[in-house]
Amino acid sequence: MNIVLILIALIPSVLFLFYFRQNKELKSSYLKLQEDFARFRESKEAFSIELEKSNSELATKTTDALTGLPARSAFDDRLQQAIAQAARFQNSFAVMSMDIDDFSRVDQGDPGIRDELLVQIAQRLLSSIRQIDSVTRYAGSHFVFLLPQITQPETAAYVASRLQESILQPFIVGDQEYRLTASLGIAVYPLDGESMEILLQKASGALNEARRGGKNKYFFWHREIHALSERESQIFVSLRSAEVFQHLRIHYSPQVAANSNRIIGIYAMAGLLHPKLGEITSPEFIKMAEHCGRATEIMAWLFRKGIEEASLCHEAGEAPVVLALSVTSRQIENAHFVYQMAQIARELDREKVQPTFEITDSPSRVHSHSSLIKQGFATLTEAGVHFAIQMVAIGHNLLQKFPTAQFSYLKIDVRLVNTTLQQPEGESILSSMMTLTKNAGLDVVVEGVDEEGQKQYLIDLGFEKLQGRLFEFRLPGQEITELTI
Repeated sequence: MNIVLILIALIPSVLFLFYFRQNKELKSSYLKLQEDFARFRESKEAFSIELEKSNSELATKTTDALTGLPARSAFDDRLQQAIAQAARFQNSFAVMSMDIDDFSRVDQGDPGIRDELLVQIAQRLLSSIRQIDSVTRYAGSHFVFLLPQITQPETAAYVASRLQESILQPFIVGDQEYRLTASLGIAVYPLDGESMEILLQKASGALNEARRGGKNKYFFWHREIHALSERESQIFVSLRSAEVFQHLRIHYSPQVAANSNRIIGIYAMAGLLHPKLGEITSPEFIKMAEHCGRATEIMAWLFRKGIEEASLCHEAGEAPVVLALSVTSRQIENAHFVYQMAQIARELDREKVQPTFEITDSPSRVHSHSSLIKQGFATLTEAGVHFAIQMVAIGHNLLQKFPTAQFSYLKIDVRLVNTTLQQPEGESILSSMMTLTKNAGLDVVVEGVDEEGQKQYLIDLGFEKLQGRLFEFRLPGQEITELTI
């Protein structure tokens, strides 16, 4: 009994000693955890400071601190990569060197104004180049550009013109307005060099040539390319001007029923009468209009003027007169173009005019699986536009693949007829074409008929619809065949 009482008395003491020991161990562990956490926090802070320092050093190496553009070292890496890729795939690219004209006047003033101007300039340059292009600030107001995938020199000329145009717009810093211009030099790989050093040197040399030629100029190092690009630049400037429509010309080529000379349609083509270069006609005119972003606007103008002329050609009681305009599948893919043309087509008098777009691409391109092309065709068809296709070659295979259901007529050049007849199976090919088109309810229009002998020759071959200068006397007023607006 005494032993039991003693054990009972000892139990609280044992429990207290156990609790005290456990609590001491827990306290020790807690203090250790606190120490570990403090060391971790110190390490984390040190790591963050080191990481921020590394990021700052990296940003300094890869971006320009003032403008945020890629630093020179990063740009040089891209240029070396472009050289390697171009050498591997046999491509071309351009390097452009640009400097702001007379920027030293700004440099001598308030540094804050100079820096703000450089920041604004950099922002405009970025918005003016293509997404695939790169730009860096080498020093001061000297910028260098890399333009990859240049297949035609005029692409570089186009970008140079855009850059100069962006700089011409006034800059506002504080309450003061600054008007600046820029000169550029362009070198092309591999024509002007195959190493980074040579290309940069040639671009810089071309920049010096541009400066000697006056302000707001660009110059290609290669003289022949410069001569070509200078022409492109002059056309570009005219097309971008507000007065462009004062220099546009329209030429109408009648389509007639061969046996009666009755006008059944007119083909309308726009051109530019440049004050220095003379008349600029398609396709050069259209290509440059697309480059400067005014192709849709000019096409809408041509469409409306063509409707007026076709309405004059319509005779009471006769079928509507076809108004034919050349377009590309790329334009059919352009939603803005389609919208503008559809709006005009919906407003015209369909009893007098039948708008028809002659597609200049191959049948396979027109019948590609592009959803944009399909949507464009559907929208224009719903608006009352018909389609035709211009053939650049005739052969059994092409005729078998020809998508007859989608088009109103097939257009071929009289020279193509002659070339086909000179082939061993020429008569068979033409006969197959006539049969195919007749069975499909598809008309054939032969263009380029300028002489009476050609007319009779084509009638004998079975062609019933002709187009060419021979029939321009049928237009209501010769002064309208070349119209100045």
